[in-house]
Amino acid sequence: MTGLCLKPHFRFPAKPCNLGQVKTISSTLETGLQNQEASSTIVAGLSCLFTPDVWSAMNVALRSLLFTICVSGSATVWIPWLILATQAPVAAAVPWSLRLAGVLLVCAGAALYFSCLWDFTFTGRGTPAVWDPPVVFVSRGLYRFVRNPMYLAVVSILLGEALFFQSPPLGLMAAGTAAGFHLFVVFYEEPALKRKFGSSYEHYCAKVWRWLPRWPER
Repeated sequence: MTGLCLKPHFRFPAKPCNLGQVKTISSTLETGLQNQEASSTIVAGLSCLFTPDVWSAMNVALRSLLFTICVSGSATVWIPWLILATQAPVAAAVPWSLRLAGVLLVCAGAALYFSCLWDFTFTGRGTPAVWDPPVVFVSRGLYRFVRNPMYLAVVSILLGEALFFQSPPLGLMAAGTAAGFHLFVVFYEEPALKRKFGSSYEHYCAKVWRWLPRWPER
């Protein structure tokens, strides 16, 4: 019977590790464990921070921002800019009082708009878009005083721009926008909200006026 010679796959080091090398290896292992624990803590913290509710709110906020840039921005910035670019310059100097009134209207309208946008996004969990409306009825903030503050904000911005630049076309655009908002609210938006929210919306309409702000009843 022929004998077999088996060679081991592991070789011991030629020289034993000294105390310094042992300390170095031990320190490296401890550092690795600490880094692993720190990474686990960071991952756990991020998982707690970015919950499904947070992701959903960020998604709605992004959609609201896109609507503001593409739709509201077109109505209050891009289209007026095109109108002013093709309009003949005003011959007479614009009185400072009209410019100041225009600036105040634009600033007030912008503040109203972004306040409503915040409530739509984080209270109603929706956007101002007809195809992506809030899923929760919003009756807080400026909606306690008037039913359509966002539409009033857009008209305020357009009127302010018309005054500041002394632009009759922008004034006509503001008037047309106001008329379009009124028709849209009366014939589409309010009936749709009554069907969706029922008596709660009817009760809200009885307390809060459509266009004229008033102090809420206690």
